[in-house]
Amino acid sequence: VDTITDRSRSYAITGAPRVAGNSVVIGNGGGEMGVRGYASGFDRKTGKLAWRFFSVPGDPKNGDEHPEMTVARKTWDPKSRWDLGGGGTAWDSIVYDPDTNIVYIGTGNGMPHPLWSRSPAGGDNLYLSSIVALDADTGKPRWTFDPQAKSPFWQRCRGLGYYRKAGDAAASGQACQERIVQTTIDARLIELDAKTGEPCTEFGDNGVVRLG
Repeated sequence: VDTITDRSRSYAITGAPRVAGNSVVIGNGGGEMGVRGYASGFDRKTGKLAWRFFSVPGDPKNGDEHPEMTVARKTWDPKSRWDLGGGGTAWDSIVYDPDTNIVYIGTGNGMPHPLWSRSPAGGDNLYLSSIVALDADTGKPRWTFDPQAKSPFWQRCRGLGYYRKAGDAAASGQACQERIVQTTIDARLIELDAKTGEPCTEFGDNGVVRLG
């Protein structure tokens, strides 16, 4: 299966695929080399493309591949450097929860890295450096979380992990039975409810532990 959409760009694959229900999900790397981020879901039995979720808009002359890109485009400058790809690659670990049929991807920073160069008029640049929870069968977002981890040139977040509570904690009916854990470039450790994307308030200070 060829997962690359544009062979003229410097795409790479730096993370392993993840079997997620009926799909095999794979992202890509190369955000710092001028590519456009996306994750692809392939039918586990046939290998055919089932869905593709782009994490940044492409050249507006080519239209938007799915409604989420139309929404995301509103958070970018219309004069953005579409020719430089946009970044936002799902280059690291991909996590799957079989109970909810959600696959979780972490997206990287934008390209070019400085906002003033990438999207000169500013904007939130939706889906960059975020956690995106996708339906494993359709690739449609269930929820997204942007930790707003910004420095002058980077918006980087480093990977994500997933774990479940067990024993007495699971039996108690507490919130956040399943959790997503993320670290950020500005030295925060964040825990989210894997089902909703809301902070796990009993962890640290409203879901955040500052590491530095």
